[in-house]
Amino acid sequence: MEDAYLTEDLKSNVERFLSSIEWYTTTQIVREQFNNTKLKVLDVGAGNGIASIGFALQGHNVTSLEPDTSKVVGSGAIRTLAEIYNLQNLRVVEGFGETLPFENNSFDIVYCRQVLHHALDLSGFLKETFRVSKNNALLLTLRDHVIKNEVDKQAFLKRHPLHKMYGGENAFTLEEYNNAISSSGFTIKKAMNAASSALNYSPWTKEKFFQEVKRKIPFLPNLGVIKTALWNWNLYRLKKIPGTLYSFIAIKNK
Repeated sequence: MEDAYLTEDLKSNVERFLSSIEWYTTTQIVREQFNNTKLKVLDVGAGNGIASIGFALQGHNVTSLEPDTSKVVGSGAIRTLAEIYNLQNLRVVEGFGETLPFENNSFDIVYCRQVLHHALDLSGFLKETFRVSKNNALLLTLRDHVIKNEVDKQAFLKRHPLHKMYGGENAFTLEEYNNAISSSGFTIKKAMNAASSALNYSPWTKEKFFQEVKRKIPFLPNLGVIKTALWNWNLYRLKKIPGTLYSFIAIKNK
């Protein structure tokens, strides 16, 4: 729960997330696209608000969309954090991604962290995201579960630590994610698997990440002298783990 930033200590969750390599990587992507301008950000499925707080502290105008009203993992937590940090540039809305309660062309960034795999209608979710995005808006969909087929999906759900408790996890194939993002109108600029970006393996280091991979896949070679070859081999073997995380960077360019 600590690695997932879901403890009851809300401020600690924020501080640890904002010091993570995942958040650093996210802010670098935003800066490269927008050159440090103040933006309108929509955080869809904002959870306990760790990223919403981060964007707001950077001076952006942030809207957090979260259907759960919980004071620990939902909109209640976000409102508490907004008071703690005295943020006037953050508003909280209860709702779902499939029916966004916002005007067309409203946001410069739509940020979805660990959200798309929960969608009841993946295509409809992304079409709504496209609708509320401005021209040249940035879509960041981070840390979504990718599976190969239904058998793979069931194996993933069986071993997922949280799905056993509340049944809220899901996963799609890489083709389904790609098709849903592209058919909605976005242009995918980059798709990153679990090992290729800190967006996915954070809060671990690469070394710890592959220790965990090795634990799950017997006979995985250690990183050593022939580092590049072994890295490529690790990536190949990693694809055999059900529920591999992927992140996507996409642009609305029409």
